[in-house]
Amino acid sequence: MSSCTVTDCTQDTSKGAHGLCGMHYMRRKRSGTTGSAGYTRRPGRTVAERVYPRLITNPETGCWEWTGALRNGYGAVGIGKSVHYVHRWVYVQHVGPIPTDYVIDHLCCNRRCANPEHLEAVTDETNKARGGHAHGTRKETAR
Repeated sequence: MSSCTVTDCTQDTSKGAHGLCGMHYMRRKRSGTTGSAGYTRRPGRTVAERVYPRLITNPETGCWEWTGALRNGYGAVGIGKSVHYVHRWVYVQHVGPIPTDYVIDHLCCNRRCANPEHLEAVTDETNKARGGHAHGTRKETAR
Protein backbone atom coordinates (compact mmCIF):
# COMPACT_ATOMS: atom_id res chain seq x y z
CA MET A 1 0.00 0.00 0.00
CA SER A 2 1.42 3.37 -0.95
CA SER A 3 0.27 6.88 -0.10
CA CYS A 4 -0.79 9.61 -2.50
CA THR A 5 2.11 11.73 -3.77
CA VAL A 6 0.24 15.03 -3.17
CA THR A 7 1.69 16.98 -0.23
CA ASP A 8 -0.17 16.36 3.06
CA CYS A 9 -2.41 13.64 1.54
CA THR A 10 -2.12 10.26 3.22
CA GLN A 11 -4.83 8.45 1.23
CA ASP A 12 -4.14 5.03 -0.27
CA THR A 13 -3.45 4.98 -4.01
CA SER A 14 -5.36 1.73 -4.66
CA LYS A 15 -8.35 3.65 -6.12
CA GLY A 16 -6.28 6.09 -8.15
CA ALA A 17 -3.42 5.94 -10.63
CA HIS A 18 -0.04 7.52 -11.33
CA GLY A 19 0.78 7.70 -7.61
CA LEU A 20 -2.40 9.61 -6.76
CA CYS A 21 -5.34 8.69 -4.53
CA GLY A 22 -8.76 8.44 -6.15
CA MET A 23 -9.76 12.02 -5.26
CA HIS A 24 -6.59 13.63 -6.59
CA TYR A 25 -6.56 11.41 -9.68
CA MET A 26 -10.12 12.43 -10.60
CA ARG A 27 -9.38 16.08 -9.81
CA ARG A 28 -6.36 16.01 -12.14
CA LYS A 29 -8.39 14.20 -14.81
CA ARG A 30 -11.19 16.84 -14.65
CA SER A 31 -9.20 20.05 -14.20
CA GLY A 32 -5.63 19.23 -15.08
CA THR A 33 -4.37 19.98 -11.57
CA THR A 34 -4.35 18.23 -8.21
CA GLY A 35 -4.84 21.57 -6.43
CA SER A 36 -8.01 22.99 -4.97
CA ALA A 37 -11.17 21.88 -6.75
CA GLY A 38 -12.51 25.43 -6.60
CA TYR A 39 -15.22 24.75 -4.04
CA THR A 40 -13.31 25.03 -0.81
CA ARG A 41 -14.97 26.82 2.09
CA ARG A 42 -14.13 30.43 2.69
CA PRO A 43 -11.70 30.44 5.60
CA GLY A 44 -12.57 32.28 8.77
CA ARG A 45 -16.34 31.86 8.62
CA THR A 46 -17.88 30.32 11.71
CA VAL A 47 -20.57 27.65 11.55
CA ALA A 48 -23.11 30.26 12.68
CA GLU A 49 -22.10 32.57 9.81
CA ARG A 50 -22.76 29.70 7.41
CA VAL A 51 -25.98 28.42 8.99
CA TYR A 52 -28.15 31.37 10.00
CA PRO A 53 -28.23 33.17 6.61
CA ARG A 54 -29.67 29.99 5.09
CA LEU A 55 -32.55 29.76 7.58
CA ILE A 56 -35.66 31.53 6.28
CA THR A 57 -38.66 32.02 8.58
CA ASN A 58 -41.94 30.76 7.12
CA PRO A 59 -44.53 33.35 8.27
CA GLU A 60 -47.38 30.84 8.12
CA THR A 61 -45.80 28.09 10.22
CA GLY A 62 -43.01 29.84 12.13
CA CYS A 63 -40.57 27.22 10.84
CA TRP A 64 -36.96 28.27 10.28
CA GLU A 65 -36.62 26.49 6.94
CA TRP A 66 -33.17 25.48 5.74
CA THR A 67 -32.46 26.56 2.16
CA GLY A 68 -29.08 24.83 1.82
CA ALA A 69 -28.06 21.25 1.15
CA LEU A 70 -30.28 18.40 2.33
CA ARG A 71 -29.48 14.90 3.52
CA ASN A 72 -32.45 12.53 3.84
CA GLY A 73 -34.70 15.61 3.74
CA TYR A 74 -32.94 17.28 6.69
CA GLY A 75 -30.74 20.37 6.45
CA ALA A 76 -27.07 19.44 6.36
CA VAL A 77 -23.90 21.47 6.90
CA GLY A 78 -20.23 20.51 6.83
CA ILE A 79 -18.41 21.04 10.10
CA GLY A 80 -14.77 20.10 9.91
CA LYS A 81 -14.55 16.92 7.86
CA SER A 82 -18.03 15.64 8.63
CA VAL A 83 -21.61 16.57 7.79
CA HIS A 84 -24.03 17.47 10.58
CA TYR A 85 -27.78 17.98 10.62
CA VAL A 86 -28.63 21.68 10.93
CA HIS A 87 -31.57 21.15 13.30
CA ARG A 88 -29.34 19.29 15.75
CA TRP A 89 -26.67 22.02 15.60
CA VAL A 90 -29.28 24.77 16.19
CA TYR A 91 -30.84 22.78 19.05
CA VAL A 92 -27.48 22.54 20.84
CA GLN A 93 -26.82 26.27 20.33
CA HIS A 94 -30.23 27.42 21.64
CA VAL A 95 -31.38 24.73 24.07
CA GLY A 96 -28.31 22.79 25.16
CA PRO A 97 -26.71 19.38 24.74
CA ILE A 98 -28.75 16.52 23.35
CA PRO A 99 -28.91 13.74 25.95
CA THR A 100 -27.19 10.49 25.03
CA ASP A 101 -29.46 8.07 23.13
CA TYR A 102 -31.96 10.84 22.33
CA VAL A 103 -33.05 12.08 18.92
CA ILE A 104 -34.49 15.45 17.93
CA ASP A 105 -38.18 15.34 17.07
CA HIS A 106 -39.67 17.96 14.74
CA LEU A 107 -42.96 18.85 16.40
CA CYS A 108 -43.97 20.63 13.19
CA CYS A 109 -43.21 17.54 11.03
CA ASN A 110 -41.02 19.69 8.75
CA ARG A 111 -37.60 18.09 8.32
CA ARG A 112 -36.11 21.34 6.97
CA CYS A 113 -37.18 23.25 10.12
CA ALA A 114 -34.53 24.28 12.65
CA ASN A 115 -36.67 26.50 14.90
CA PRO A 116 -35.69 25.41 18.44
CA GLU A 117 -39.30 25.97 19.56
CA HIS A 118 -40.34 23.26 17.10
CA LEU A 119 -37.68 20.77 18.24
CA GLU A 120 -37.76 18.39 21.17
CA ALA A 121 -35.20 15.89 22.42
CA VAL A 122 -36.96 12.55 22.86
CA THR A 123 -36.12 8.87 22.88
CA ASP A 124 -36.23 7.08 19.56
CA GLU A 125 -39.13 5.03 20.90
CA THR A 126 -41.16 8.19 21.63
CA ASN A 127 -40.30 9.65 18.24
CA LYS A 128 -41.46 6.49 16.46
CA ALA A 129 -44.63 6.26 18.59
CA ARG A 130 -45.61 9.75 17.47
CA GLY A 131 -45.09 8.55 13.91
CA GLY A 132 -46.31 9.94 10.64
CA HIS A 133 -43.35 12.17 9.89
CA ALA A 134 -42.93 11.03 6.32
CA HIS A 135 -46.54 11.91 5.47
CA GLY A 136 -46.93 15.09 7.52
CA THR A 137 -49.38 13.57 9.97
CA ARG A 138 -48.78 12.72 13.57
CA LYS A 139 -50.53 10.56 16.11
CA GLU A 140 -51.86 12.68 18.94
CA THR A 141 -50.07 11.87 22.18
CA ALA A 142 -50.45 13.32 25.65
CA ARG A 143 -47.56 15.42 26.79
